[in-house]
Amino acid sequence: MKNYLILLAGIALFLMAGCNKPRQIRQERTFVTENWQKFDTVRYNIDGQENEKPRDLNLIVRFNSLYQSRSLPVTILIQSPDGSESVIEKTIWLRNPDDTPRGELTGAASWNYTYCFRKAYEFTVPGVYKILIDNKTGKYDNPGIESISFEALPTSDREATDKQGE
Repeated sequence: MKNYLILLAGIALFLMAGCNKPRQIRQERTFVTENWQKFDTVRYNIDGQENEKPRDLNLIVRFNSLYQSRSLPVTILIQSPDGSESVIEKTIWLRNPDDTPRGELTGAASWNYTYCFRKAYEFTVPGVYKILIDNKTGKYDNPGIESISFEALPTSDREATDKQGE
């Protein structure tokens, strides 16, 4: 009986240690027509938790050769459950000065470009955070944008990645 209890305690400790990983936050919005129109706001909802660790906030833009501009200007609004807001205006450079695409090649002719727009953000207020991303290009139609993903990585993951790149 004593061995049985020790075995159960060991299994419980193993399961609790495995559940200690930070939750993954990644959401994607795919444009079926591969066209992010100017007034089509991309929206994400994130649940805040009291003991949340700081996270780096990334946008991952999947684009193809139909997107001719070098940059993608966006406005990002973060609304927290307590009513506070943070507005971030960024220009994401999807092409290098020589017009070659930035990011990882995916498939035959699409690229994923990851852009960190906020470092060490904390989702510590319990409730739902709203992330709203507006396209600020001068054109109504923007063919070539296949998807916009939002990702929140624990800051420690970024530091580990930075150390690997050294």
